[in-house]
Amino acid sequence: MKPAENLKIVLVNTPDSGLGAGFEDHLVASGHTIAGRCLRDDELLAAVDGCKPDLLVICAALPVDGLLSAMEAISDRGTCPVIFYSASSAPADIRSIVSAGANAIAAGSGRHTEFHTLVDVAFAEFKKTSALRRERDAAVAKLAERKLVERAKGIIMKERNLGEDEAYRLLRKLAMDRSEPLIQLATKVIEASRLLK
Repeated sequence: MKPAENLKIVLVNTPDSGLGAGFEDHLVASGHTIAGRCLRDDELLAAVDGCKPDLLVICAALPVDGLLSAMEAISDRGTCPVIFYSASSAPADIRSIVSAGANAIAAGSGRHTEFHTLVDVAFAEFKKTSALRRERDAAVAKLAERKLVERAKGIIMKERNLGEDEAYRLLRKLAMDRSEPLIQLATKVIEASRLLK
């Protein structure tokens, strides 16, 4: 996890955010680098992709749809932690910001002094979310592999007129005899079956 000093930041500071240029000055004075600036939500993805920041900081009066969509895309990619300063503290706005992937929120206040605390929260949440995303992706991949093995087993059951356990044992034996992973052999069985149809 990156320390709260010397961060490379992409900053979205909309004119209506209420934080103004003073917030950017505070970030720079605190030792951070503003690697990219955006005034419009349609610039955000390109700025983050181009700068590869340590942190995305969004300052906006309200969580508008275009901004939330871009933030959600960045969050889905697992690019970097996101801090959102919102002038609104309305529960619906907070829910929208969290749903779009903010790792930390300052709602209604916009005090510069909270920045380092928000950074700590954002990085901790980002780390936790990234771990959950990796676990989910591994589980999805494992399920997909299991489905392929089940399909291959079904093909063998049909072609060889075998029971489920016998087909699985045969599939495993073939994989071991060929020194190849079970999923690789299962994929070959499925491909061969398609070719023979």
